[in-house]
Amino acid sequence: KVGDDVFGFLQYAPSQTQGAFADYITVKHNECAIKPSGIDFDVAAASTTEPVTALQALRDKGGLRKGANRQQKVLVVGAAGGVGSAAVQIAKKLFGAHVTAVSSTKNVEQVKSKFGAHAVIDRSIEPGYVQKLIEEKAQFDVILDAPCVLPSSATKLLKPKGVIVTTAPTGTMYLNQSKMALSSKKATWISCNSNREDLDTIGELLTGEDKLVVPIDSKFKVKDIAKAMAKHADGHNGRVVIQ
Repeated sequence: KVGDDVFGFLQYAPSQTQGAFADYITVKHNECAIKPSGIDFDVAAASTTEPVTALQALRDKGGLRKGANRQQKVLVVGAAGGVGSAAVQIAKKLFGAHVTAVSSTKNVEQVKSKFGAHAVIDRSIEPGYVQKLIEEKAQFDVILDAPCVLPSSATKLLKPKGVIVTTAPTGTMYLNQSKMALSSKKATWISCNSNREDLDTIGELLTGEDKLVVPIDSKFKVKDIAKAMAKHADGHNGRVVIQ
C-alpha cells in the first residue's frame, strides 16, 4: 500500500525500458516485496539480484529441496562473488546441503568462516581442482558455476540426475547439453526473475537467526554515480551501493 517500504529489482527483459539509477521507477506489485523491518535500505538493495539468482539457480534449475531424505551436495564455483556467496549460504541455511566452495586464496577464509562453506578449494593453489575432484570420485547433486569457467569435464562430477547451472548460456553449456542428451544429468543456465515470493524468502534469511550475510564494499550518493561505476569496474569486495 502507499507508504510501504519495498525492495526488489527491475526485470531483466528485452522489453525493459527503465533503469535502476532513476529517481523514480514503477514496478508491478508482485515483482517487489515489503522491506524487512530492521534492515537498512542499502542492505535490502544489495540483497536482491544476486541472492534471488542464487535461490532460483539452486532450487528451480538445480532441484534442491528442503527436507530431502538425504543431505544434498553442492559445488559452488566463484564462491566469493555476489551470486556465489549467496549460493553458499542459501544452499546450507535453506536447504541443509553440504557445500564445497571454490575461491581464490584471498577469499578462502571469508568463504569458510563468513559464508559457511563446509569445504573450500583454493583455485589459486589448485588450478587443476576439477581433475583432482574427478580422481577423488567426488559427486554433487548441483554444481553452480557462477563465473562460467568450468571445463566440460566437470560433468563427470555430477551424480545421476545432477545438474550443472551457469549464470549465462555458454558454448560449454551447449556442449554439455549435447553430450548428456541421453543422460539423467543436465546442464542449464539461470536468468533471474524478480517476484514477491522469492524476495520474501530472502527477507526471511536476512532477518533469521542465522542471517544471510551480504557484504557491502562501498556506498555512493546518487550524484556520485560516476565514482560508483568506476569503483565497480576497478574491483570491489562486496556490493557497490548507490543511495
